[in-house]
Amino acid sequence: MWGLHLKKRGDWWHYYRATPVEFRDIKEKRIISFSLKTRDFSEAKLRAAQISIDLESEWRKAKERGISLSSQNLAERYKASSVIQKANGLDPKSAVSFSDEELLKRLRILILGEHPVNEQKAILGLVDQPKLSLGDAFDRFWEYIKDEWMRLSHDQQRTKQNIYLKSIRNFEKVVGKIPLYEIERKHALKFRSWWLERVNKEGLKPYTGNREMNSLRRLITVNYDIDSMSGNVPEDVEKGGAALPALSV
Repeated sequence: MWGLHLKKRGDWWHYYRATPVEFRDIKEKRIISFSLKTRDFSEAKLRAAQISIDLESEWRKAKERGISLSSQNLAERYKASSVIQKANGLDPKSAVSFSDEELLKRLRILILGEHPVNEQKAILGLVDQPKLSLGDAFDRFWEYIKDEWMRLSHDQQRTKQNIYLKSIRNFEKVVGKIPLYEIERKHALKFRSWWLERVNKEGLKPYTGNREMNSLRRLITVNYDIDSMSGNVPEDVEKGGAALPALSV
């Protein structure tokens, strides 16, 4: 039924709606449909209304964080490519960074072995590194550390989330919306300088700035771990994290 997102199948009411165009990068399924487990129309209306409120709230929050499922799917492909390269004794790399010797080594692996097409592309470094936003990176990170928060109360989970989300907002306010894999030491230093200025001018505690920098450092490092690239973190990123001194006044 139009406007209510209801559809009757037999005696049972179902929630049924198309994903709004503005949220299709967040919700992959074009049509959302499932049983409301009731035969009563009035009860179905109430359930559908609450589901719509919850869904739209969830989508808007994800949109605010810059979540892109298409980017995350590319990240999964890139992760799989990294795993394949490492399984063949190779460092995960893109073809554009190969030396002639590196290229020959990879071609020998293909000639001497039998590899399906997706593995061939991975070995040749033809799976592009995705443009993950920090919002995308946070979603991957949050799922990865699920064991740390799954037993916390809703309020405790929200507090833990907000530490990371606020760090992302402040970082992007200072340096702009830079994709995860393009963050360099200069960006981290600019963020640190911004925090030092706030500490000195506003009388804030250094602890708050250190917490935000540590949160971002962990978020970046865990994402590289997810990509099976923990041993291949670019030097600038590594320096931008662990080598940054703490704030002091």
